[in-house]
Amino acid sequence: MAGRTKGRGGLVLISLMLVGLLCGSLVGRLLRPYLPFLAKAVAVGFEPARPFTLGDVFLLHLGFRLRLDLAAITGLILAFVAYRRM
Repeated sequence: MAGRTKGRGGLVLISLMLVGLLCGSLVGRLLRPYLPFLAKAVAVGFEPARPFTLGDVFLLHLGFRLRLDLAAITGLILAFVAYRRM
């Protein structure tokens, strides 16, 4: 029974952190005209130089980019605090 609780807790933590990131990002976009320091962000990820192509039929792009700004990080921290208090 304890194993199920751990697995469910991890899913709840990931869900809350994603919601915290999205809400923080949204709040940051809304407040950016009034608080310009919220526009500072760090982007982490990779993008391929060229896509993988197979003739004219198949084109594959693989990439990942995570852009974190101060508001998104604040939302992430608040989501973690909310999870710890649950």
